[in-house]
Amino acid sequence: MTVHGQIAPPQVEKDFRAFLKAQGLLLKSLRLTSALTAMSQFRSIATAYPVLDTDGDGLAFDAHLGTEDRGSRFEIAINRLLRLHPADEQAHRWPAIRLRLRLQYKMDMAVVQYLSRHSTYGVDQSFVTWSANDQDVFMQRVEESDAFVTFSDVPPTEIRLSADDWEYSRHNPTPDLVGKPWWGIFSVA
Repeated sequence: MTVHGQIAPPQVEKDFRAFLKAQGLLLKSLRLTSALTAMSQFRSIATAYPVLDTDGDGLAFDAHLGTEDRGSRFEIAINRLLRLHPADEQAHRWPAIRLRLRLQYKMDMAVVQYLSRHSTYGVDQSFVTWSANDQDVFMQRVEESDAFVTFSDVPPTEIRLSADDWEYSRHNPTPDLVGKPWWGIFSVA
């Protein structure tokens, strides 16, 4: 297990699980609305992580058709992204932790209709914020998105929570989300 500074992925996941418990929320009973609110509130109160700078703590929302595990599934991911201090500032890739809350939905007519309105990976349904000052704008954009409107009250088939070590290019830590995989959202092949 890689430890960056004083934080490791298991601790971030443990902190979020404790936050959910303190709020009286069960992971398995979350819907999109409550999941987004929980992750947003967790970002607002759990601020002691040793991130790179004031814009090193991000929140991302993404709706896409994924094949990462158990075949093709439609999922909406809400990710907290922590850019950490590098051991070597000259390295091309810098360390990060990604806390992933993934709501997966069965391939029913709602998903098929949603996918017919958007590109397969839903790139126009991806949003990110790196500034706590912009979190309200981020939340508004997400809540007005077709993905949120369509699936806000639909019970997911499965909900997965994980935190993992990640890395990003120090030269391009916050790339444009449109049209390309991005370290905060998609996994490395």
